[in-house]
Amino acid sequence: DEDLVEIIRSGSSEKQTAVAKRPNVTESVADALVERGSEKAVATLMSNDTAAIGEKALVKALDRFPDSEAVAAPMVNRAKLPVTVAERLVALVSEQLRERLVAKHELPNDMAADIVIQTREKATYGLVGGAGDADLEKLVVQLRRSHRLTPSLLLRALCMGDVPFFEMAMAQLGQVPVNNARLLIHDAGRLGLKSLFDRTGLPPKLYPPLRIALDVANETDFDGLDHDLERHRRRMLERILTQFEELASDDVDYLLTKLSDLTAAA
Repeated sequence: DEDLVEIIRSGSSEKQTAVAKRPNVTESVADALVERGSEKAVATLMSNDTAAIGEKALVKALDRFPDSEAVAAPMVNRAKLPVTVAERLVALVSEQLRERLVAKHELPNDMAADIVIQTREKATYGLVGGAGDADLEKLVVQLRRSHRLTPSLLLRALCMGDVPFFEMAMAQLGQVPVNNARLLIHDAGRLGLKSLFDRTGLPPKLYPPLRIALDVANETDFDGLDHDLERHRRRMLERILTQFEELASDDVDYLLTKLSDLTAAA
């Protein structure tokens, strides 16, 4: 490994690429390739299914070559990716999609952006289900720092019955410990959620739909039978729709827009 690292540091792109192709590249060699290797060498490493590549190296590769499809494409196909890396790839691919929609299909930029945001949020939420508490917190922190922890993503989580993601997101946006956020969110007096919401900087018109969605999420249980997730989501949407009379008309329009692509999933 020490010899290979020295070759990476002092060698040409061709030599670095040759190292990246070797079977069973170790994590220390992969780290050196990502740190010092050419774009071609790093792309080759990502294509090497037997290479041991740690999370920090994957992040570093995206940091060094943020616009490189040659690096990102084989990374997508790796057998297992940390949830934070997968989310960054989702964001990268969705931005490339937006550019193609505008350039090749002559869609207005705002329309392309709306399509891409919905697509990205669907994919991002798909990552949440497999994340444990530690990974979930890392993912939410990353989403907040990159300004991708959007109001519609929070509403999507609640409409899917995912209260833990909502709790973690509100804690990050309100800059309070997650245990404190949980106490405020589930405050029996109902003032806790409002006080936390006011700290987050979320748009005020989002509060009534979030309040309803949280109440429905807490009242709607999984039945434990086959396809209970699908039934739970359908019940969730039905309950929310029946409570629309509590909302102002512009809030109804807002919520309907955000729920439109959830009905198919339910």
